[in-house]
Amino acid sequence: TPEPTPEPTPEPTPEPTPDPTPQPTTCVEKYATWWYDFHRNLCSNDPDGDDIDVDKEYSSMLHCCEDNFNDKDGDSSSSSWSGDGHKGVCSYEDICTGDISTPHPTKKP
Repeated sequence: TPEPTPEPTPEPTPEPTPDPTPQPTTCVEKYATWWYDFHRNLCSNDPDGDDIDVDKEYSSMLHCCEDNFNDKDGDSSSSSWSGDGHKGVCSYEDICTGDISTPHPTKKP
């Protein structure tokens, strides 16, 4: 018969951890910052974009679109998007949803 341990097993933790383990960060939370990609002429939340304007960060796609596309051509009658009462043409790339908008797609060759 094996010999018993010389000391008793320590007591369990007296109290559980006071705060629960936080939930993992969602994609939308992780990539909440938007930038204007001047090479591709679109707003993107991809921090690894090649030509993002790092001096201009936006808290939402709407803010990026308003700053970079809202009536960019000066003709509000040609606006093709609207959000919260704002009109303008806006291209964007959302890496969380995979959405890529192209308001003026290129013609077939």
